[in-house]
Amino acid sequence: MGNVFRVSDHIDTDLIIAARFLTKTDLSFLSSHLFEDLSNNFEIGKYKYIVAGENFGCGSSREHAPLAIKAAGIEAVFAKSFARIFYRNAINIGLKLYKYSEWPFEDKDTLNINGKYLQSNDNSLELENYSSFVQNIVKEGNLIEYGRKKAALCIKR
Repeated sequence: MGNVFRVSDHIDTDLIIAARFLTKTDLSFLSSHLFEDLSNNFEIGKYKYIVAGENFGCGSSREHAPLAIKAAGIEAVFAKSFARIFYRNAINIGLKLYKYSEWPFEDKDTLNINGKYLQSNDNSLELENYSSFVQNIVKEGNLIEYGRKKAALCIKR
């Protein structure tokens, strides 16, 4: 299966990272337990992208879920829809999320983000544009770094 880890609809934060692993904040520990209760097929370093159905990240508002995904080396998550709090937590830590209506790729396809497109040899998917505010957060890596940069600009004035 190319470089995509595919999951179904309504994947909640407990399936992304189970509550029993939230006793530690070490990112390598968290990422090592990513999707543990959902699948024994997830391997860190094997996948670049997660492709989900509807309502990805529903459930509790734990920030550990997008942190574990990002720490596992996932570059972006694609879903038909995202739970609102998961979406915001992911953006705050600089994890790229994109919505799609129809997935144009085969599971075996190797995909790459090229500008505003996700591409394979045979297909492409135009990526949605974030607001400039969200683009800046993702560009800086997370909300804290964005805030530091903004504060530094204010002090220089």
